[in-house]
Amino acid sequence: MLRFVKLINKNTNVLKNVINKNGKNIGNIDITISKGDPIITEMLIDEKYRKKGYGSLLLSNTEEELIKLGANSIILNLWSLDRCFFNYSRFYSKKGYVSFIDNNKNNVLDDGNNLYYNLKLIKSLY
Repeated sequence: MLRFVKLINKNTNVLKNVINKNGKNIGNIDITISKGDPIITEMLIDEKYRKKGYGSLLLSNTEEELIKLGANSIILNLWSLDRCFFNYSRFYSKKGYVSFIDNNKNNVLDDGNNLYYNLKLIKSLY
């Protein structure tokens, strides 16, 4: 059901975990490795499969795979629409993620049509 694929390009390491159902890709997590730290930069579950446990399954499997690779913690750095921010924040909080403090003041992006908020969290894997 789940597969973990390590993709390497010349400038960066990217890990991708994909969840499939009946041979169809229904979601993925993309992780960038920066200075040895895994950072979730995208998590997506197709709308039809949301709120059915697939996101939780994909996230927990990704954490297990990162532990196998020797990671001690995982950082989450996602952008979300303002109307979705608190739902996403609650989801990750229930999974053990806590606020990640950094000095980047660019936590809001306005594209003229929508506001996006930067969700920065961290979780210890031990």
